[in-house]
Amino acid sequence: MTDRVNNWTTDTVFGAMILLRQIDYEFVCLSEIWSEVLVKLDCTNKSLQGKSATLYVASSLLTGWAKNIQHLPDEGVHKYADKAKNVCDSMSIKSSFTVKRLRQVKRMAGEIAEDEAHLVCAEKSFELECFKVYDRLISEIKSRSDICHTISSDFSFLSGKALNESSVSYLEKCAADFGAKYNRDTDTLEIISEVATFKFRFKELVKKISTTSHLDILKVISKYGLRNAYPNIEITLRIFMTMPVSVASCERSFNKLKIIKN
Repeated sequence: MTDRVNNWTTDTVFGAMILLRQIDYEFVCLSEIWSEVLVKLDCTNKSLQGKSATLYVASSLLTGWAKNIQHLPDEGVHKYADKAKNVCDSMSIKSSFTVKRLRQVKRMAGEIAEDEAHLVCAEKSFELECFKVYDRLISEIKSRSDICHTISSDFSFLSGKALNESSVSYLEKCAADFGAKYNRDTDTLEIISEVATFKFRFKELVKKISTTSHLDILKVISKYGLRNAYPNIEITLRIFMTMPVSVASCERSFNKLKIIKN
């Protein structure tokens, strides 16, 4: 590090030395744990950033990722501790947890129970902290997945599968619930009457209706000039298709603006 061939400044060398002092066995263990979590997240994250990603797809991907990391609390930290030990040995780092001085809690008058903090070893304390992180991570993923599922279920009555398999009365009920919820964008009475006839007309226009997505249905409406006949259904599909799954599209837009500006 002190080799001046690399043209490093004194501040760079000093900062690197401080950083190296912060790397210990616990740091390497955390690196191993997050490496597995983030590798599993990478594929899901790329799919969520796709331009064609919808809320229904996002809900399915997040649910799958939550199930994929559900086993982490059961495995504990022993697997990652062994990997971290090998890394530490190769880097000449002490491969054991740092024992911190525990503060004794003062007992109140008449209190018989003793402070049991000293009975928890450094490794067990580290494992308990990891369990808290696992629980919070899985909880946050499930929460986001549930939100995406709740919103996408409002629009599910216009999917190809629902139009093909659901009865007219069920579709009308879903349309009524949707119209009451999105009354600023659609007319409740009109969308109920539209969905009753759209079910049969769409079956005549598309052969493989069960596998048709919301985007495909919107394309069919545009292709056959059905916008004036089913304005509320067309608005509903456009609302669903323009709901952002992530901020990736916004970031891409701003990056393009920066390129054009420069």
